[in-house]
Amino acid sequence: MAARYRVNPAQVVTASNATTGLTLALMSSDKTLAQLPDFSFVATLSAARAAGKTTEFRDVSASSWLIEMNPPGRSGDILVPVMPFGAWNQELLDNQQTSMVIDAAASFGLERDLSALDDNKSIVFSLHATKVLGSGEGGVCIFGTEDWATEARSMSNFGMDQHRSIKNVGINGKMSEFQAAFCLAAMDESELEMSDWHDAMDLARDASRGLGLELSPHAFDVPAPYWIAKVNEDAASPSQLVAFFLSRGVEVRSWWPHSLAELSGASSLPVSSLLRREFVGLPLFRGITREQIDLVTRALEEWQRLRSD
Repeated sequence: MAARYRVNPAQVVTASNATTGLTLALMSSDKTLAQLPDFSFVATLSAARAAGKTTEFRDVSASSWLIEMNPPGRSGDILVPVMPFGAWNQELLDNQQTSMVIDAAASFGLERDLSALDDNKSIVFSLHATKVLGSGEGGVCIFGTEDWATEARSMSNFGMDQHRSIKNVGINGKMSEFQAAFCLAAMDESELEMSDWHDAMDLARDASRGLGLELSPHAFDVPAPYWIAKVNEDAASPSQLVAFFLSRGVEVRSWWPHSLAELSGASSLPVSSLLRREFVGLPLFRGITREQIDLVTRALEEWQRLRSD
């Protein structure tokens, strides 16, 4: 992993899953308040709560779907941006003033040079079975400093350091040897897997162009297991949309369906609400065939006709 991201091995910490990785990165930060996007999977909020952080919420940009960066965070805050659906945003990494734990769960598909990662940043990737190069389950955390990584590694092992002394009580968040073996096996097959993902993305890209679909930012730029499209522009009920496609043999999903702000007793934010309402996840997986893509395309064409009548 260190070679994959051009960092010192001491900056890398593995975890039982990406949610635990986020928790460890936040637990080992001295910041007390986590700023989260309203638009994300609930795991982002789960990690902040498990780490004992107070949470506040920001809307996301309509163009990038990334957390709004203005106004800047306060000195006691840590920002938790989410790189949505495999996208990569270098501007986040170039922002030297803001402390961040970056939720890049779906962005493991490409190697990145993180040798210049700022001291105040960490990045967490997922190895879940649904992700590119997934190995069943697991998380990889890259830290800007060895000290931060050392603290997170200790927190993953009940708070024990290399001498088995405990300064702060942690959790059991380690990646198991069994998980690690699966991960190494997946890495050995990375070229084949990347080829499969590029084939699948080419099919979905062609279908999207033929239908004139609006897609998530940077869709198909990097290997990622997502085909997120604007399908529900006239705001049909999500249950009606899902039932329609299911009756045509196509499973779609609202992505992400839950407002993190609402789950915390606050109000949903406008751009996040719009994205949840209008965009859905369409089927995309390794080995998807042209016939299966055509089935999705026919269902989309029928849905478009019905909504335009």
